[in-house]
Amino acid sequence: MDGLTAVTFNNKIYIFGGRDPSLPSSKIFEFDPIANILVQKQSTMPVGRLSLSATVIGGKIYLFGGQKSLVSGLEKEYDLSASELSAYLSWYNGRAAGTGPEVYTISKNFNLANFITRKDYIAFSKIETFEVNEYSGN
Repeated sequence: MDGLTAVTFNNKIYIFGGRDPSLPSSKIFEFDPIANILVQKQSTMPVGRLSLSATVIGGKIYLFGGQKSLVSGLEKEYDLSASELSAYLSWYNGRAAGTGPEVYTISKNFNLANFITRKDYIAFSKIETFEVNEYSGN
């Protein structure tokens, strides 16, 4: 696991967040170096975080900063036909319900140049939000 933070408190080491395995983790672990025991706490952080910081002040552990997503900042925009949008929404809703493939393929038929095919693969677990704008053909 990477991107976690750790702090010592009452002779134990507390470990927060990180990447688990590819998403930000909300897990909290307590390591007792004297007994050599690592325990996952039942409590979790409200939101998974990675690359966060921790400190102890006045007998309390404070967590701050970090990232709550792995998004690279990359944004894509597609101009889909009504049937392509319907197929995408069917896949998305099915995947959200636990069925269907993890990845959806959008064929980029425009601007083929020297390519035989061009496709973008969208991984369901990496989608934070998506927006649908409908417009008239006028």
